[in-house]
Amino acid sequence: MKKPIFLVLVFILIIFMAGCSPGLSDEEILDRAAEILEEQGDIHPKIILKSDVADMLDELVSDVSFDDTVADSKDAAQESTDAEASASGTLTIGDTFVFDGLEITVLGTEVKPVENRYSDYEDAVLINLSVKNISSETHGLNMFYYTAFGSKGTQVSTSLDAYFDEAEASTTELRPDASLESSLAIEYDGDGTYYLAFDNWDDVIEVELDIVK
Repeated sequence: MKKPIFLVLVFILIIFMAGCSPGLSDEEILDRAAEILEEQGDIHPKIILKSDVADMLDELVSDVSFDDTVADSKDAAQESTDAEASASGTLTIGDTFVFDGLEITVLGTEVKPVENRYSDYEDAVLINLSVKNISSETHGLNMFYYTAFGSKGTQVSTSLDAYFDEAEASTTELRPDASLESSLAIEYDGDGTYYLAFDNWDDVIEVELDIVK
């Protein structure tokens, strides 16, 4: 029998014994392995001492090496994890992130009056965005995938787009590679720190906005 094959058999034998006899010490396992190998003289009659078994195990372990592609895969996975962790942090004006197949950049904010006498809102915060579809399908920013929190930390309305012609970010479909600059209109409840939270059950991204009227 070729030596590498025998090394594998020895390794499997000792692993099996360790699993089936958890109460045995390493010394006892090696003793028993040597006895079994001695009994199986037709396999390898010269290996009969526990020291020989230990040496063979050392050689087997030293011969094992990771393929470069495996190491590269682990590195890529780690980089992906780091990128996701970074994307999950709090972003602000000027930052770009990827969400739901869209590359989104927060360009700025402004407070504008709601010029509609039937509206329940006096002012709105317009959040100016650059949105690019980097997916392979036609779609846009889903209005059900984001919520807003005002200066008091409570949720505010995100349904003010209809009052502003420039607020089309959540109503415009984009073909692959298409992009637009538009806005989201949310309720203004006073100066302070606002949060725009994107959540599609796979990714959660928060954008922190300092709003001053």
